[in-house]
Amino acid sequence: APGVAAVDRLLADWLPKATYPVRHGNHPNSAFALGLALDSGELSPATDRAVRDRLLAWFADDRDAPAHWEPSGQDFLSPALAEADAVRRVLEPERFASWLDRFLPALGSGAPCAPLDVPVVSDHADPQIGHLLGLALSRAAALRSLVAALPDGPVRTRLAGAA
Repeated sequence: APGVAAVDRLLADWLPKATYPVRHGNHPNSAFALGLALDSGELSPATDRAVRDRLLAWFADDRDAPAHWEPSGQDFLSPALAEADAVRRVLEPERFASWLDRFLPALGSGAPCAPLDVPVVSDHADPQIGHLLGLALSRAAALRSLVAALPDGPVRTRLAGAA
């Protein structure tokens, strides 16, 4: 498949230059894009390793995500949940659960956590505000993936209830 080979090559060329991730809730979100690339199962072993390494370099040390800033007015992705969903793909389950506790500490404490809320969409016909409809769907999808990666416990139960 020439298209697959081209994407693989472009990713392999781009990743070493990508110093910083794109973290907002729109189309070029780095965590979301690289998570999809991993899910494709079509990457060469070298590019798959490069994607995993870049995700770890960008996100493994993150803590206390500013989730209270979510959502932005035209998000269709939750930056916090997109990042968590990408990181769950590259960490072992026990390490991922610990990482998530540091990244979104409100989940374990029971405190409010904006990415778990259904976004208010004030105008379904507005092309920017309407992105928030997609945010509800992408949040649910990310939450379901996170639930599947977590051990039984209060965080898993809370995420399952929000999904």
